[in-house]
Amino acid sequence: MAGSPSLVRRADSGYSDMVRAIYGIETNRRTLRHEPMSISSQPHVLIVGAGFGGLYAAKALKNAPVQVTVIDRRNHHLFQPLLYQVATAGLSPGDIAYPIRGVLGRQRNVRVLLAEAVGVDLAARKVKLRDGEIPYDYLILAPGVRHAYFGHDDWEPWAPGLKTL
Repeated sequence: MAGSPSLVRRADSGYSDMVRAIYGIETNRRTLRHEPMSISSQPHVLIVGAGFGGLYAAKALKNAPVQVTVIDRRNHHLFQPLLYQVATAGLSPGDIAYPIRGVLGRQRNVRVLLAEAVGVDLAARKVKLRDGEIPYDYLILAPGVRHAYFGHDDWEPWAPGLKTL
């Protein structure tokens, strides 16, 4: 792609700046604040998963009159399009993994919980966590994806996927 800016850079050229720009994160760490939400009569939106879908849903609710809780079992968002560069030692894992609280830290109506969702009780409007449960008024499920071996799960040991660090 001649003439277009390249997404492939050297590891020392600052991929974290690119990730910050994609997610609209301010680089001045002093401005990032995470204050606990107060108890109110606003609807509670629960987002399970902090991948691209979960983060975009949370950011879309920035100015909505709701309280948002984002649950993920990892404390970082992984920029998967660049995993191949980590696999080939072109980048450090820290260049493509960014803390979820850093992405959503300026959004006052969001809190982030490190937890693993294991089930949903639709009748009671609760998400069951590995170590408890959390109620919701609205639920957004964005748990991510798994590798597809197209009915040939025996290929998995020989063809590992690129979805995690």
